[in-house]
Amino acid sequence: MKDKVTVIGVAWAGTETDYRGFVDRHGLSFANIADTEGEVYARYGVPYQPAWVFLGTDGSSRVLRGSQSEESVLAELEAHTAG
Repeated sequence: MKDKVTVIGVAWAGTETDYRGFVDRHGLSFANIADTEGEVYARYGVPYQPAWVFLGTDGSSRVLRGSQSEESVLAELEAHTAG
């Protein structure tokens, strides 16, 4: 699945220093960006963190709001990469 999925963290609230500290504390190895204007969140209808946005190669999107279990995230990834 690793070759079919790109993960990008999008920080909204706080400063760049805040989100970089979060990335460092949690040892996140995937790309992370700051959305200080909330444009990405608005585009996908995400009102708060945490949230997961899954984008299909066909332009489709699905949003899961709130904390998610590993199983629910993996199931969503499987659904998006099947076929």
